[in-house]
Amino acid sequence: IVHCVGHMKEKVREHIEKQSFPEDAAIIFSEEEIPLGTGGAIKKALENSPSEIAVILNGDTFFPVDYGRFIEKHMEHDAYASICLKQIEDTGRYGTVVIDENNRIISFREKTGESEPGNISVGVYVFRKNVFDRFDLPEVFSIEKDFFEKHTDKLRIHGFVFTDYFIDIGTPENYQKAQEYFKNG
Repeated sequence: IVHCVGHMKEKVREHIEKQSFPEDAAIIFSEEEIPLGTGGAIKKALENSPSEIAVILNGDTFFPVDYGRFIEKHMEHDAYASICLKQIEDTGRYGTVVIDENNRIISFREKTGESEPGNISVGVYVFRKNVFDRFDLPEVFSIEKDFFEKHTDKLRIHGFVFTDYFIDIGTPENYQKAQEYFKNG
């Protein structure tokens, strides 16, 4: 389990080290000395990963998807990267992801502000460890803007729509909703 840590990394590390994990779980910290952006952090974490594929979870979203099923779909399509998607009525705050009939992503548009129904990325991914090897990416980059938006046509990147509960705690209102959700089970 690789944890990307930057801001307040000591407190995050201290909290994680107090948790119990299976005996055979290796806990690794991928530390950012400077903010690397979502892409830079993932790239650095993949370099520290002992696995050939990795499940990546954003720390500011909750989406209890069946990870085994998601990985199976990723492997069935022999994808370089796969993204969990959720269909919602207003994508303006999130951006949109368009897939074809084979679940291949044909368009990834990050946070356009346009209010329309569509699929959004929920911040849950499966990546091959070498997904970035073909690209000359800077140390600091956005996975959404600098990778997905620019390279969907160059790699097999797939998106799979799931109907599970989704919450993004990026606003005070949604943070409060998340608190209530976890409190009430």
